[in-house]
Amino acid sequence: MKSTYTILRRLKKQTNQNLEGLKTGFLKFDKFTKGFQPGQLILMASRPGMGNLAFAKCLVLNTSIRHQNQVAIFSLEQSAKTYLQKMIATEAGISYVEVQRQNHLEETTQKLNTATAKIAQAPIFINDDPSFTLNELIFKVKQLKSKHTIKLLVIHGCHLVTDNEQHTHSKLQEQDFIGAKLKELAEYENIAIIITQELPDSLKSYANNEGIPTLKEVYEDTPIAKHADLVTFLYRPEYDGLKTWYDTHESCEGEAALIILKNRHGNLNNFKLSFDGYSSRFTEVDDLIFTKKS
Repeated sequence: MKSTYTILRRLKKQTNQNLEGLKTGFLKFDKFTKGFQPGQLILMASRPGMGNLAFAKCLVLNTSIRHQNQVAIFSLEQSAKTYLQKMIATEAGISYVEVQRQNHLEETTQKLNTATAKIAQAPIFINDDPSFTLNELIFKVKQLKSKHTIKLLVIHGCHLVTDNEQHTHSKLQEQDFIGAKLKELAEYENIAIIITQELPDSLKSYANNEGIPTLKEVYEDTPIAKHADLVTFLYRPEYDGLKTWYDTHESCEGEAALIILKNRHGNLNNFKLSFDGYSSRFTEVDDLIFTKKS
């Protein structure tokens, strides 16, 4: 048990230090959230087809290549080879299909070589075992953290993680338990943990008129969200066949919204992004932080 005096001294020390967290490369988002902090659990959700996995890859590329942060990726739904090829395609600004071809134009080859060299030098570690128990995942993370200065852990396919202690309970109860343990892991190892989550299309019928689920709906589908410090939702209205944004009625072609649904350490906000479907690359739209209408 800590006294209030001890806690206040630590708070004063933290205030005098730089509280800027892990940079994602999306400047306005970083400025608003102060970056991802050690000990945070972040849930990044979207409906199918919105590009959530591609967005997470852009974030990994930004923080590792541009800021030299060490990142560990647990990819339970894609092989390390496929994941890496898609990162190379995004960094090179070309299509993943183009990467798989045998013969390339000279310009494409140069782009691929440059992107490959950058990623080869980036401090990224990928584990693509197809399934994990919770204890195995925690053990691998601690083992990796003991050898490297890992700042960010990204888990794709967390719904495939199982826990032997919870096998008699429902899947939702199991995910609730896993969420609590991953939050503990983030705090114990002093790292930020991102979980990507695909929400079912059925949520669309219950969502508000903007095609965005409520936090309650996310909680009901993904109990891990209850333990998250930050919950985001990625939305591309163009994918739903819409031509304009719900609030401004301006064109939404090639654009996406990164929506903060939950923020334990600050306020809620929306951030508009540009999306290049050819390379699956998300970038920030200049001067376009916008606040959703209440």
